[in-house]
Amino acid sequence: QKKLEKLNALGKKIFVLDHHIPNTLNELDAGGFKDINNFENITLINSTLFGEELSSAGLAYLLAKAVSENNEDLAYVGLIGMIGDMQKFNDGVNNIILEDAQKGKVAVRKGLNFFGQSTRPLHKALEFGDSFIPGVTANESGALDLIKQAGIALKNNGRYRTLLDLNENEMRKLCTLITARTNGAVNSEIIGDIYLVNISGRLYDARELATIINSCGRLGKTEIGIEACYGNIKEAEKVYSNYRRELVAALDWINKNQNSEGIIDTGKALIINAKDNVRDTLIGVIVSLLVNSYKEKILIGMAYNEDGIKVSFRTKTNANIKKILEEVCRSCKEEEFGGHEKAGGCLIRKGTEKVFIDKIQSMLA
Repeated sequence: QKKLEKLNALGKKIFVLDHHIPNTLNELDAGGFKDINNFENITLINSTLFGEELSSAGLAYLLAKAVSENNEDLAYVGLIGMIGDMQKFNDGVNNIILEDAQKGKVAVRKGLNFFGQSTRPLHKALEFGDSFIPGVTANESGALDLIKQAGIALKNNGRYRTLLDLNENEMRKLCTLITARTNGAVNSEIIGDIYLVNISGRLYDARELATIINSCGRLGKTEIGIEACYGNIKEAEKVYSNYRRELVAALDWINKNQNSEGIIDTGKALIINAKDNVRDTLIGVIVSLLVNSYKEKILIGMAYNEDGIKVSFRTKTNANIKKILEEVCRSCKEEEFGGHEKAGGCLIRKGTEKVFIDKIQSMLA
């Protein structure tokens, strides 16, 4: 509310775009989002109030298109952000954005839905794939054997081939063998739609682009991320290499401090109080990476920044992160929080972390 008052006082027409779940209706009536109408200079556009699951990238693109139809050529940028936010393209507004993107730089094809479509050698993409394949996952020789069984050439002119290098027949053979390996239990996590974006004449998987561009923001190189959207991707790829090194260092710190006061296992939650040992812009990524290894727990990461302590929540359980955040933040008199059912975050004041952690422990006991 205080921030809205400051924005309204600027005397300029302001649009606030949001895709996070707003507070409950009772709280809205008590002086929350409904009071947005009292600010003559501010228009709130929240996709959840329209029953749409959108990302901020999708909302930004729709605003650009509303300003001018000529901005339809930016649909691919919105799509990259939407893929990075794990959006689905089943129906609704998301499909409209996808259709716009396909008029320009984006193509969609069926294939193995693994990370590293254009950047990892074929056998490495299979070895470190997102979904488990018996005898192949975490097994380099097994991945190489599978490629040999499919009759697929591993290299072309001395260069390792990637998933994107495979023709339709090769991809079909590989998918058939994987289906056999998984006893026919192949779902959309393994075989699905791959969204390809043409950047400066080279095809990239939209998920890879989203990760590369996101790394620029995480490491404070926003301008390089913006340049990547417009074709200058080499500098962004260098930033991404540094980003991966920082992630490895952060995960190494967590692994070495399992029995320290910085890692608290409450049974229902794993709290990583990294303080200044992990960059605050990486703590959300860290808990997102770890949540798959702790599917029965709520993952909570904390890291210092200039304004306070950044806190990120992730879970694969039935717990509602947004409700937990609301309760713990209000009881600790913290005002900046928000998110979704399975992911969210907040900013708390330095010096209050013990109170915050104690409240989480008592609430989840």
